[in-house]
Amino acid sequence: MKRLFLLAILFCLTSCATIFNRKEYKLKISSTTANVRAKVYDSVYRLPADVSVKRSKADLKVTLITDSLSRELIVKPRLSPQFCWGNMTFLSLMPVGYLTDLTNPKRFYYGKELLLNEHDTISTIGKKRGGLKAYFKRRYPTAKGQFNLVLSVPYANLFYMQPHNERAKTLGGFLGASLGAEYYYKENKYAKFTAAASINFIAPVPAPASYDGPTEFASAYNFTLTDNYKLSRFTLGYGLNYGIYQWRLTNNEYRLTRNEEPRTKINHGIGIATNAYYQFSRSFFVGVIYNPTFITTYPKTEFNYQHVISLDFLWKIKL
Repeated sequence: MKRLFLLAILFCLTSCATIFNRKEYKLKISSTTANVRAKVYDSVYRLPADVSVKRSKADLKVTLITDSLSRELIVKPRLSPQFCWGNMTFLSLMPVGYLTDLTNPKRFYYGKELLLNEHDTISTIGKKRGGLKAYFKRRYPTAKGQFNLVLSVPYANLFYMQPHNERAKTLGGFLGASLGAEYYYKENKYAKFTAAASINFIAPVPAPASYDGPTEFASAYNFTLTDNYKLSRFTLGYGLNYGIYQWRLTNNEYRLTRNEEPRTKINHGIGIATNAYYQFSRSFFVGVIYNPTFITTYPKTEFNYQHVISLDFLWKIKL
């Protein structure tokens, strides 16, 4: 029973539409002409009006009423943004989230706004024009002289480290944070400085965690300066990277077993920075960061390869 209960919680916590969407929401209905009313379900509203509608995979019937006519129109449902994109936030549990939402009508909606025209004769007034084709054709232009504040979450991280007097370490995990700024010196080119911290947390979301026996932890601080090129929805960048790597071994059983003594090793390195992003909306990007270092500067200077590779969720705020 406990396992079934935990499984149910897991399904609920990893489904974005199920969590954030209500069974009903406000649909703003307006008209291209004055003195128009609309009948939705069993109620009649004078437009414009905010109408409470139920999320459903069924069509929504809206009757447009004027002094001279009464016409029934059909609004087609479509998948909500929370279902389409929100479940990507739970990356490693994404399939669970989608499967959970597929059992729930909360994944549907009829849009945020509905504009009625008394000359409408077709039943697709609620359908987004162009669909996916229009979405991928949409462009988000930038201007020379534009400044952006950049916030991101290095969500999934892969570390390769060579701590001083230790064997090479390959570790992976989740979570991190970064802050940066960028300046467009051309319409499609910009310079960006970023300070980022990434860790190998065991869970894909912040949660209490306990460890038994010897456990390795990795973290990295990367300070990067990159030159970036914008091509349609894609951005590519390259530049310099200064990395501070920390490898740590914990062992809460050391006093009993006397094996694997707890210790921490820190080293600094210089290398390059590369990134590639795809733009999903005006402010949201998803990409991959590759920050390798080739020369260790601390605790001693030597050629020594290390890297951090991250799947990055990024938001830009225009200043």
